[in-house]
Amino acid sequence: MGRRVFISHAANDPAWTEAQIEAVAQAILQAGIGVDLDLWRQRDAKRHLSLSEWQEWMDAVIDGASHILCMVSPHYLTLWGRRPDTPGGLGVAFESIRLVHGLYLLKQRNHGRILTLRPDDSGFDCIPSHLALDCPNYRWTADHAMLISHLAEAPIPAHTASPHPTPVATTTAPGTAATTTPTPAPATPAPLPANPSPAQPKLKDIPTTERRPAWASASGEDSYGRWADLTVNGVTQRMRWIPPTGPQGFWMGSPQAERDAIQDEDIRKWANESEHVPRRVVVAEGFWLADTPCTQALWEAVADVNPSHFATGTDAAERPVEQVSWDEVIEQFINRFAATPEWGAEGCVCLPSEVQWEYACRAGTRTAYWWGDGVDADKANFNVTGQRGWGGKEGTTPVKRYAPNPWGLYDMHGNVWEWCLDAWRERLDAPEARPDESVRVVRGGSWLNLPVHARAACRGWWLRVNASRLLGFRFALRSSSQ
Repeated sequence: MGRRVFISHAANDPAWTEAQIEAVAQAILQAGIGVDLDLWRQRDAKRHLSLSEWQEWMDAVIDGASHILCMVSPHYLTLWGRRPDTPGGLGVAFESIRLVHGLYLLKQRNHGRILTLRPDDSGFDCIPSHLALDCPNYRWTADHAMLISHLAEAPIPAHTASPHPTPVATTTAPGTAATTTPTPAPATPAPLPANPSPAQPKLKDIPTTERRPAWASASGEDSYGRWADLTVNGVTQRMRWIPPTGPQGFWMGSPQAERDAIQDEDIRKWANESEHVPRRVVVAEGFWLADTPCTQALWEAVADVNPSHFATGTDAAERPVEQVSWDEVIEQFINRFAATPEWGAEGCVCLPSEVQWEYACRAGTRTAYWWGDGVDADKANFNVTGQRGWGGKEGTTPVKRYAPNPWGLYDMHGNVWEWCLDAWRERLDAPEARPDESVRVVRGGSWLNLPVHARAACRGWWLRVNASRLLGFRFALRSSSQ
């Protein structure tokens, strides 16, 4: 197990503001230690979880942590003692039970795994009774160096992992076709909760080689996670670190209710034929993914010629490149990196697999779109009214016009369809489905397509030699450790 700290704290704690909690997390990250931070924005999502799903979330966090840092305060103690029958008490009480049973009862044989952190000026000297098992205890300012030293240098205690459901599929690194072991889903799967967000990518244990990759012109952390910039001929593309899922995987696919809600009969039929009920899929390797579709400016910096239909106007450079076939992307973009070592990424650039694409698109959510199940014209560039046409004034939009998903990725829904690495298979959950090498998977919908085509689970294909003003791509970079 690598070093990763789960920071447990109370929501709206007057003793610990969000800025202070973030400062603690950043100090730990700067020491080269991964962090899982249960920020308040995740609590909004967790309210939709059933107790069993909450248990699964907590077990995954506990299993992945080498240390637990409890940011104690009077408010923290009050919440841990809250009765389940009080307002909001059920979830809080249940989370405390999972932490107690999943971790604290193992404390005596895992000395040093649980630590407590107190604010300097609160005068608060007590800690919850379930933590009173000789936990190392620190004050933030006074003991800052000692805390970081403990987390960075103390032996990682052994612990008993909580059980996880067995995943049914895995993927390899980006640039390698996905390897899956499909298992038929149950006939009536349990309904999934809305958007139970896991830790952000920045909170995962990022390999040392990825903190500042050799190809990066700059790198850092922000509220979305770890980023690094790739610069080619003066044009910069921001890349986002997408962590591996861990053994629990992520939920890939669409619930039957989502497909039943599709009003158009032909589209609904296609969705039922090509999609599958959600199942767990493991992404085994972390990778970097461009935070936007490839822009016309970047394509031209790499491939010299801009083939795009929407190539006029002052904002054309920041619109997605389109009218590029899959073969052209490989030959004129990816292979150019392989032939140009001075760009620093000659062995890394590739297209993401469709499993990796959906994992990144969802960013921990389980709804039709990253923001929920409802169509929102303010969130993406798609054909909400169904009235757009080839000859209309509509088209692509600059890549950062709409808000990004929780992992900092723009335009995962709408704008242009995005080429994926994979050859098309009619169903991912059918062992007998054969890939058709003449066609390649596209994902994400486009400015001309209805919102239903932009759902995270929607699968499409296109002939690999064809190009269209609806078609673009988003590239990935393999981890340097692969």
